Amino acid sequence: MKLLTVKGVVYVYERPELEHPQQLQLIFSGIYDDFTFKCGRDGSSLEMTNNPLQAYDLGEYGKEVIIDLSSQPFFKVYLDKNLLKLFSIFSLFENAQVGIKLVFDGGIDLIIANIGDEISFFTELPLDYEQEIGIEYRLL
Repeated sequence: MKLLTVKGVVYVYERPELEHPQQLQLIFSGIYDDFTFKCGRDGSSLEMTNNPLQAYDLGEYGKEVIIDLSSQPFFKVYLDKNLLKLFSIFSLFENAQVGIKLVFDGGIDLIIANIGDEISFFTELPLDYEQEIGIEYRLL
């Protein structure tokens, strides 16, 4: 299955906050449900849902809008790549799933993690962070 599209619910006040979407959705070929990720209520876990993305008007505090992030430089490299493996990123310190690691053909990894109650994405987690919170990668 190939990654077709990446969408996000992005906070906008004066400009879009593209680096830390409120929700991140990955759409793959051949799959009916989309992978949608959001930060858990506990502030440290990353939750996967199948709820559709939803925009919100926050009045004088801005708004949350749905944006196609596929053309962003970070995500562009993953488009049309086959997903080979999927790992849960589990924190022994938090006793929770804090992220997900997607392994694509071409030897590239996409990590989506809840860091400080914000969705962040990486090609690899910093080693000091992995050690600090006791990261284990668990094949799904």
